[in-house]
Amino acid sequence: MSHQVILFLDSSSIGGIESHVRTLATLLNKHCQIKVVLWQQYQAEHPLLQQLAVLKVQTEVLDGSIGKFAALLSNTPGVVLHCHGYKANLIGRLLAVIYRVRCVCTFHNGDRGLGRVRFYTWLDEITSIVSRNIAVSKQIAERIKGPSLVMANRVELPADVALSGCRMGPVAFVGRIEQVKRPDRFCTLAKQFPAQQFAIWGDGSLRRQLDIQSSTNLNWHGAVGSMSYYWPEIDLLVICSEQEGFPMVALEAMAAGVPVLALPLGDLPTLIKHGVNGFIADNEVQLQHYLSVWFSLKSAERLQMRQNARKCVAQHYDAELAWPQLAEIYGIS
Repeated sequence: MSHQVILFLDSSSIGGIESHVRTLATLLNKHCQIKVVLWQQYQAEHPLLQQLAVLKVQTEVLDGSIGKFAALLSNTPGVVLHCHGYKANLIGRLLAVIYRVRCVCTFHNGDRGLGRVRFYTWLDEITSIVSRNIAVSKQIAERIKGPSLVMANRVELPADVALSGCRMGPVAFVGRIEQVKRPDRFCTLAKQFPAQQFAIWGDGSLRRQLDIQSSTNLNWHGAVGSMSYYWPEIDLLVICSEQEGFPMVALEAMAAGVPVLALPLGDLPTLIKHGVNGFIADNEVQLQHYLSVWFSLKSAERLQMRQNARKCVAQHYDAELAWPQLAEIYGIS
């Protein structure tokens, strides 16, 4: 395996981009030399580094300076630089032009952010003309100025998943506790179904306020490094954000046999077949309605929907299916 790919990101915690990079690194490790590079260290040990160490993926943490990263690129002949997130994309493109390396940038976020983040997102989009680009949804691809390939997120399908039609646990929200993810909508759903159990995995600026106001049937678990241990405990996943691209959390849930109830955000309607492997709700009123429908299903109907969710991911979103497209965009024969 003579080709080397560097996956580059600036990260302080685990989220959708980090889950994507972990899955991508696992796939690439089977086909070429791979290293995951973090721009700088924000905490004692990033959870992603721990996960990659278990997977035997090479990693490196830079010191947040251009010089060290430039030295890394200049000392790695024939490297392909694959960047994730607006900051990594901007730094990566600059150095790729200087050192004439192939640069691929993935655009993940359906949300453009506010203030300074929105400005950097705009800058990321207009400078995409000097890189090869991947967008995780059609809506994101339409914003990018440079040529782009729409490539949906992928996941590693977990083995030995035992599916049941009986209720296994709470209805779940998994994500950042920030306005764009609308955890308040989920809290409202919990109040509307006081006899059912709800749970939130994640952290953010709205947690304290929502926790104080939340109902007794809603449990808060905080941020975790990986959801793989918790999916078997979850009954249904709810995605009620303002904006999404193609959220990794939906794929991870369905791969584990957890159906998804979501608003029609980004490319989620291409993943979720309404009434088959989950539900698509057009508004908040329909979120409540289809949650009520889910609670009313018989065990056999729930089991069928769980099986359909897992089957959909296995057939269309398994990570290995992405390799031919990646090899082409990387220029690896």
